[in-house]
Amino acid sequence: MASWRVGEFTINVHISSKYEPTSNFEVWKEDYDVFSDGYYRLPVALGEDKWWCLNPTSLESTLSYWRPSSYESEEVIINEAIDDVCLMLENGLFKKAGFIE
Repeated sequence: MASWRVGEFTINVHISSKYEPTSNFEVWKEDYDVFSDGYYRLPVALGEDKWWCLNPTSLESTLSYWRPSSYESEEVIINEAIDDVCLMLENGLFKKAGFIE
């Protein structure tokens, strides 16, 4: 995962045909579509730059920000973030890669 502000994160995925780091850092969405070796920001590979905000923020940006239904309860924040991340991983990575049906 990557972060550039406290309480915000996104998901990076490393795909390699060998059990070692790939040297390919210059990859594009089209490369992800065929699972070429490389490092990908998963939300970008799926069509949007998405960041999860665990803290309230008033940022205006072209990025897509996930926010919980309420910032009143830390448990709600964490559980909703986990649910959303798991859904993205399931649909955007695990199903695509054939790990699950």
